[in-house]
Amino acid sequence: MKKSQKINSPKGEVLLIGLDKNHLVIIEERISVFDYYDSLHPILDQDCNFRRERGIRYVIGKIYNYEGFLNQGFLNTYGENGAFIKSQLRLPNGTLSDY
Repeated sequence: MKKSQKINSPKGEVLLIGLDKNHLVIIEERISVFDYYDSLHPILDQDCNFRRERGIRYVIGKIYNYEGFLNQGFLNTYGENGAFIKSQLRLPNGTLSDY
């Protein structure tokens, strides 16, 4: 089994996890890869109010392909007002990029 594949990993899904300032889980969503790229999602794409009202300061994202391999992971950071601050992208080969 390759390092980027997990037993019982989701296939063709994106896992989005919203965390508060103490890194406690506030919200968790599983959506299809197709919907992730084709639609807007409140946890990522809505105005800042959605995140501010829920106290979301971080969003962890894990994008799995249809074979269950992790294609990409990311960590978005948001301010107290819910506004985007930065994003860190992690590829399966371990490469990190900050945006």
